[in-house]
Amino acid sequence: MKKVKDSIFGVLIGIIFIIGGIFLIFWNEKNNVKNIKVIDELQKVVIDVKSDDIQTINDNKLVNTSGKLVLSGNIVDTSFGVKVGSAILVRTVEMYQWKENCSTDDNNKKTCEYSKTWSSNLIDSNKFETKANHINPSYMSYKSETILGKNIKVGNYSLSDDQLKNLSTDKVYTDYTNLPYEYKKVGEYVTNASNYDEPEIGNLRIKYTYNDSTDVTVLAMQKGNNLIDYKTEQGTLINEIRSGIKSSSEMIQIIENSNNLLKWILRGASLLLEIIGIAAIFGPITSLTSYVPILGSLVGTATSLVGFLLGTSITLLCTAIAWILYRPLLGIILLAMSLLLFYILMSKGKKVGGN
Repeated sequence: MKKVKDSIFGVLIGIIFIIGGIFLIFWNEKNNVKNIKVIDELQKVVIDVKSDDIQTINDNKLVNTSGKLVLSGNIVDTSFGVKVGSAILVRTVEMYQWKENCSTDDNNKKTCEYSKTWSSNLIDSNKFETKANHINPSYMSYKSETILGKNIKVGNYSLSDDQLKNLSTDKVYTDYTNLPYEYKKVGEYVTNASNYDEPEIGNLRIKYTYNDSTDVTVLAMQKGNNLIDYKTEQGTLINEIRSGIKSSSEMIQIIENSNNLLKWILRGASLLLEIIGIAAIFGPITSLTSYVPILGSLVGTATSLVGFLLGTSITLLCTAIAWILYRPLLGIILLAMSLLLFYILMSKGKKVGGN
């Protein structure tokens, strides 16, 4: 009966999921309209300027500028003899540790399994169910760190630390010259494991990555020789930096692509919440019939199908309503198409039933 009790509690969770999914639908569609307006504004106001010729007339305006990334010197990390000409250097430190994975069965019996893994975060083994033979160190000799260059510029524009942090760091550093005692280079890592293929608990592996761009492009507001956040009429802050030479239209397209990706991810998430929520509401029926093998299997399949159809229907209906609120013309068209499709399906169903 525990399974039935859990499924009844799941009904409440299902209702929460459904409400959460509906809220997410409306928020996402409202945010999508906002993003469309932001893109329209950026396209209208942006100015392409030269990075080596700053004009005061462009102060407080959204500008897109490209140019050579000017470095004031090398970034140095003496801990591992790292020296590289870059605007940003990232040191990632991982420790080989025990990891716990626990699960509870229908009889409320808890079972825990332990495995070894590389992790950049300390895993507290004091919280393990079984501490014996699963002890992790409480500290790391070295920590992950991001090191930024000083007085970095693009042309004559100065770049802020926040802008430097947004540069990609996908180039792996391998030219080590002065490693600490017991450390050695293995592939793209530096490690103190005597056998990297069979490391011991507490061993470290360290990787350095950096940005190797020679040119960058920035889309932001000009303020003297600085490039700061541009605030749109919708309240969105724009301050984008990318490696390479890019036009204003390319930079805006990057923002638009990012917005579209988020839009579809959230649409998928809201649909999933609705389907899971409906399935949870049918949970008690599925649990009660599960004690009769054949009946339970049939009911389980049926409720899953109904959950998918109802969840999809709720998502489409709420999206149509949201579009009517935020994008009236498209919303009315979508709602009309949905109703027409529903009418056609109902008509077909009646004909089949009549035959």
